[in-house]
Amino acid sequence: MPADTSKAPLAERSGLEYFTALKNGTLPPQPITQTVGWQIETVEHGLLRLSLKPGGYLFHGGGLLHGGILATLLDSAMSGAVMSTLQAGQGCTTLQLNVHNIRGVRPDGGILIAEGRVRHAGRTSATAEGNLFDSAGRLHAHATTTCLIFPARPGV
Repeated sequence: MPADTSKAPLAERSGLEYFTALKNGTLPPQPITQTVGWQIETVEHGLLRLSLKPGGYLFHGGGLLHGGILATLLDSAMSGAVMSTLQAGQGCTTLQLNVHNIRGVRPDGGILIAEGRVRHAGRTSATAEGNLFDSAGRLHAHATTTCLIFPARPGV
């Protein structure tokens, strides 16, 4: 299903307002959220925490959660943390993503928590770091990102 681009939520709201509206259900979930299935747990200025109970369709033939899902969760948490620092009319996109997978996620791993925190928020770029934990508090992956900040266009 294509995204509804008739509205421009980032042009109308700050990033913090946007993620708060997503968390509260005032705005519908993003298409990627609907696909993967995470929930927003915490949103603050410079911080975004997502949770995911991985469905069986996200695991590969070896019985582990696909590494691309780990990267997607971390990328979303970190870029969302950057977005939470932006004013209305600004957007961002990932320029560089560096993920270190250190432990596989098995189907019995429970709920995963991806946390993104901004390290530096500048005028045209920002950096953030992220961690991915299981329900027992074990670290499964950590990451860094650099995001480009730009004026949002209608539909973005």
